Amino acid sequence: MTPTHLTELLQFAKYLVVGGSTAVLYFGLLILTVDVLHLGHFLAVSISYPLAITFHFLANKLFTFRSRSPQVSGEVLRYLCVAFLNYLISLVVIYLVVDLGGQSTYYGAALAVAVTVGLGYGVTKLWVFQHSRG
Repeated sequence: MTPTHLTELLQFAKYLVVGGSTAVLYFGLLILTVDVLHLGHFLAVSISYPLAITFHFLANKLFTFRSRSPQVSGEVLRYLCVAFLNYLISLVVIYLVVDLGGQSTYYGAALAVAVTVGLGYGVTKLWVFQHSRG
């Protein structure tokens, strides 16, 4: 394995750790908003998702991709485009799973994460933190 491949593998592993940590945070917030505060699933997701993606952005910027770019506003704007698209996809998946399928909010949210992960590593690396490629 070349040093470049090893670096890519390590970066991908970091991305997965950040993603897993974000998922724990997201589902913890869902438990708080659905089970403790008794909010509806759309409101619960609308509160939990922005908080989780804020953590996801900062952790990927600082830990995974080690971006020290002073052009944070550009990174944030690109990230928000991806996050908003993922949010819309999540709402559709949750609607299909919870409202039409009669499943739990948690199952719908888990399936939404699985569906949106496809935009993850590649888009974040190649577009959001494009200057971090090396």
